[in-house]
Amino acid sequence: MRKYAFAPSFPERAAREPGPSILDPYLEYLAQRHAKGCENALALWREIHAQRFKGTSRQMHRWLQSRRTTVARSTPRIRRDNDSTLNLPRPGGALPSPKQLAWLCVQPKAALPPTEVATVA
Repeated sequence: MRKYAFAPSFPERAAREPGPSILDPYLEYLAQRHAKGCENALALWREIHAQRFKGTSRQMHRWLQSRRTTVARSTPRIRRDNDSTLNLPRPGGALPSPKQLAWLCVQPKAALPPTEVATVA
């Protein structure tokens, strides 16, 4: 722990490559269906389930969530019209991770740049 406390900067973790996915054999088909405008995760799951996909519909929802171009029709109107409930990027960027925040808290404030002092405050 001392090596982290006395480190001159936050020790970044190495990025991990994602491993193989259960969806990999169906990605080409899913990309074609998505390109045709299908953004209904349950319908896509039923189609690949008929092709012997063993995963859950939740896996299909997660895959499609990052690829959606519009808000789903099943989203309640109050959430569709209210921008504050959508996952929009924060104006100042994302918050640091809990580990990064902990590291900032143990650093002397004089050694931190003004943006990080504001983050700690």
